[in-house]
Amino acid sequence: MKSFLILLLPLCFDAFAGENLLTFFNSSQANRICQQAVVTTQNTQRTYLRFIQGDEREAFFVFYKNRMSTVLIANLASGVEKEIKFEGKLVDIAIKNDEIYYLTQEDLFIVDRIKNKLIERVSTLPAGHKYTEDAYARGLFVRGTKVYFAHGTYGVSVYDRAQAQHLDFITPVVPQPASNHISMVADIEGKEGKLYLVYDDVTLAKKSKAFEGIIIWNLDQARIHRTIKVNQLVEGYYKSNLTMLRDEIMITNLSLNYRHKLSKLEGDRLMKPQQRIWKYPKGGVIGRALIKEETLYGCFNDYANLGLVSAGSFNYRK
Repeated sequence: MKSFLILLLPLCFDAFAGENLLTFFNSSQANRICQQAVVTTQNTQRTYLRFIQGDEREAFFVFYKNRMSTVLIANLASGVEKEIKFEGKLVDIAIKNDEIYYLTQEDLFIVDRIKNKLIERVSTLPAGHKYTEDAYARGLFVRGTKVYFAHGTYGVSVYDRAQAQHLDFITPVVPQPASNHISMVADIEGKEGKLYLVYDDVTLAKKSKAFEGIIIWNLDQARIHRTIKVNQLVEGYYKSNLTMLRDEIMITNLSLNYRHKLSKLEGDRLMKPQQRIWKYPKGGVIGRALIKEETLYGCFNDYANLGLVSAGSFNYRK
């Protein structure tokens, strides 16, 4: 049974330097936290920052080292920091008012952000199902009492908190060039009664690739609403992540960010990004950045300037 531990660090750095995400990520406190993102020795550079999450109240920096995940949480208004540690890899965080959903590869931890107490812990798969390399949990979406997990080759695992039980898997049938090709659900988002599932190829065949792209699933009708393929002659996905915005969805593919209008996905046959974002003013982005509407917040490594690491923000529409 994997464990987690909350550690409160009642130290205040740069109090009131944040107040909101924009000012926080341009503060000395965020800059100091980002120094933990990478460690450079004489011959190697190791990256420990996996991703950043946040809202108008707090920023969550997720580090992974020695098979332990550490979440450093900074209060934007006060500057007070606290840490939560998990055994294993933390893969996603969802923020729902005063509840924080922490997702590891096998377990979901729901924590009261005010009392810093565990509310609920559940496995991401029903009893009897095995976790394998391509079938770990990778992302989550919360709608009402139901939690939907992007679960690799299993498809989407569903847990209902009200019933305290797992429901049937959601397993859309995706088009494949050959019967032995396999794709996995790499991440999940949702909006207005629909799930957005991003698929990655796990077959890695030489002559053809398995399906990569987006499936839009209608929750009320329990069927595929849209299937949009990646033009694999031009680009491919690799364990991509999704961020739902006001009227857009951002697909993060390594250090690349593909910006798509939701309205365009209703008619497009192939994935055609409105914008490909791959250059950042402060250097290469470290880990997965936090994206909120028009702004990307994160830690950056300026390779052209002796690998200077710094926090910052970037308005990608300007």
